[in-house]
Amino acid sequence: MLKFYKRTKKDSKLNEINKLEVGTWINVENPDENEINYLIDELKLDKPNILAGLDEHEIPRVDIEDNETYIFIKTLSPDKIRLSTLLIILGESYILTLSKNRPLFVDELIEKTTFLTTQKLKSLITIFSLNSKLSESATLNAVKIVQQKKNLDELEEKDVSSLLEKEIFLNNLVSSFYHEEIVYHKLVKNVKLRSDYHQSIDMVA
Repeated sequence: MLKFYKRTKKDSKLNEINKLEVGTWINVENPDENEINYLIDELKLDKPNILAGLDEHEIPRVDIEDNETYIFIKTLSPDKIRLSTLLIILGESYILTLSKNRPLFVDELIEKTTFLTTQKLKSLITIFSLNSKLSESATLNAVKIVQQKKNLDELEEKDVSSLLEKEIFLNNLVSSFYHEEIVYHKLVKNVKLRSDYHQSIDMVA
């Protein structure tokens, strides 16, 4: 699925549009072959990075290619017990999110009244914030469950299985947090809120 959204300061809500415009948010979920070809052939995006964005084992990182910045982070899978890859692309005139599964924050993002697609930097921060909030909640919930089960004198087989599952999930979260901290530092160092980003963000706001 590939959809275009746009909202300026003048709009009361986020609007789905039919084609790419300056200041658009492109949301791509589990794309088919035609949609992948559109990203590569029409938007001229890097094919290896696009395919990596659909790999749930991809490690958080930043890759800057020509005029696009590819940001790989981890997001909760719909079942909330695994992590999936989320690719965010900052183009010259748009922001794009790509994932194999629908990120849990997307519906909230669509309803969020402060999400202006024409303000690219603020859009990126909003996505980071919503994603981090979900990860933090999942972390606290997993820690709580692990601690409760560890306090039991006797564990049934199903409890042991659940405990191991949660501990693996927590380890993956810790690894994700570590790599994403590196991602954030690299973004600040390399993107540095450059004037060209300000211009592309504000020119249609």
